[in-house]
Amino acid sequence: MGAGLSGLYTAMLLEDEGFDVQVVEALPRVGGRMFTLDHDGGYTEGGGQQIGASYARILDVAASLGVPLYAEAGRGPSTAHFLNDQWEAGAFTVPQFPTAFQSTPPSSVLFRLLASEPGFESAEGWLDAAPELDISAQQFLTQRGFSPDAQALVERTLNANSLETYSMLNLHRTWQLYQQSGGMGVSQYVEGGSQRLPEAMAASLARPVRTNSPVASVDVNSTYCELKVGRETLRSTHAVCALPLPALRRIEGLRSLANSALTEAISDIPYTQILQIHMQSQAAFWDADNLGPSMWTDTELERIFADTGRDGSLTGFHRGWINGLGVEPWVALGQQAAPRRYLKQLAELRPSTQGALTPLAYVDWTETNPYAGGAYYHWKPGQAGRLARRMSDPIGKLHFAGEHLGILHTGMEAAMESGERAALAIIEG
Repeated sequence: MGAGLSGLYTAMLLEDEGFDVQVVEALPRVGGRMFTLDHDGGYTEGGGQQIGASYARILDVAASLGVPLYAEAGRGPSTAHFLNDQWEAGAFTVPQFPTAFQSTPPSSVLFRLLASEPGFESAEGWLDAAPELDISAQQFLTQRGFSPDAQALVERTLNANSLETYSMLNLHRTWQLYQQSGGMGVSQYVEGGSQRLPEAMAASLARPVRTNSPVASVDVNSTYCELKVGRETLRSTHAVCALPLPALRRIEGLRSLANSALTEAISDIPYTQILQIHMQSQAAFWDADNLGPSMWTDTELERIFADTGRDGSLTGFHRGWINGLGVEPWVALGQQAAPRRYLKQLAELRPSTQGALTPLAYVDWTETNPYAGGAYYHWKPGQAGRLARRMSDPIGKLHFAGEHLGILHTGMEAAMESGERAALAIIEG
């Protein structure tokens, strides 16, 4: 179940061992949360895209399938900051922050603080982390003298739902993996868009992926699995569920079969709510006002990223990026009205963008997306030690995979890692 990276990689490994495999996918496309949107003159990314140097499985699969990658070029375009009712480019001051941090961009505060903190010595160190590392980001910042107003600015760039529900364990883990990967080389990207990789993985399978085929219910025992797909019942000796946790809520019968750790995970692990507004520039508005093409704001517009190509030059595509609780008013507007309102408010904030940007797409990684429920998971304080080791336990012949089950990695490589683990359990079992 699921034609994202974890489901497709599981299928590839099982086929290599002689298993007859059928992948079913609810969406009309493969890729899951790797989602490339093609436009006239180029493409934008709606999901995962950066391939770290430590992503050995992804790098190996891309090479074996002939999917070309290219290395990250440069440090990206400059960012204009809108703070306290004014635009600032380059160096700026954040008076809400403690004195030592007033020249630190809000997006860098937590990482700067972590640089002087004890971390993990190994990639799996987070599983047995000390309680003082598994506290909320809100508590962490409060302990270090950041006021509620200062915390609100940091939260604007937090890839999570809120400081209160985000364990610092997530960030310690990210920091450890970032340092590990950085020492191995530069990040890479898929030529032509990230979705080209899962498309190539799907094309390599003996059986075509069955798209537009959501699983409605599951029944498992010690000898077989039965999946209800539309009006059809599929029976197999093994099944692998490679869906995000929020999507598991839709499958009838699953929670009644699951162990307590998986049941709690399905109900309570947060998935970062992200809404994206993709746009294309018709004019170089950043030259008109001498501000950076990317933006960070302390308004409900949040952030806008200017995309770059393989040579590091601007492509003319931009992505508005709204996180966490900030998505709610935009989701309420809907996919037609939200982009129009977004551009209207941006033009009021930055007049040079008036008439210079055209909306292209509305990408919804929120609870209103029934097959994702969010962009990626994060641990609440106290959850990881209690759930991480047990929530991947199989139910009879039903196994589980997905980025939320990675131990040594996060993100795309975690999806591959978990798929490999599920495949090996079937092969060896």
